[in-house]
Amino acid sequence: MNTKQILSPVLFALSAILLISSCAKEVVDNADSIEKRVLDAHIKVVYKDSVTPMSTGVYVITNKKGTGRQIKEGSSFFVRYSTLDLKNNYITTSRDDIAKQVGGFSYANYYGPVLFEMSNNTLIRGLEEAFATMREGTSARIILPSWASDFGYKNSDRYHATTTVYDVE
Repeated sequence: MNTKQILSPVLFALSAILLISSCAKEVVDNADSIEKRVLDAHIKVVYKDSVTPMSTGVYVITNKKGTGRQIKEGSSFFVRYSTLDLKNNYITTSRDDIAKQVGGFSYANYYGPVLFEMSNNTLIRGLEEAFATMREGTSARIILPSWASDFGYKNSDRYHATTTVYDVE
């Protein structure tokens, strides 16, 4: 056997490996960057880019301005709310009419206003930022990305795994 016959398949195999490995690009996306792209697309399609995010990436779409007292740090206030995904599927609600409508009503659940408190790490950071722009009596939709759903203290876990929409009143 001559050297040419031995080297030819080896060189061919090495060439093929180099060619395949040099063309492959590994794209590394973390969950936040994927979620951001999905959220940006949702805002562009549904809201025609007519809303802008707050500093944490939270969007507030006001349906009705409230005339009550300004919600600020240290405030306690009652809220009726529903949470939805970006496809408008209900996840939770504090309203019995919606629970009955979507088939999730149970007499064992409480339906009614829920007490929220600003500060003291009791409210999700993104919701706190959104509520700080509102007055009592406001009706709004808050689009909350998961990265703004922690409680604002060191090593706080995220409350939501993905973007969640809050309809509040």
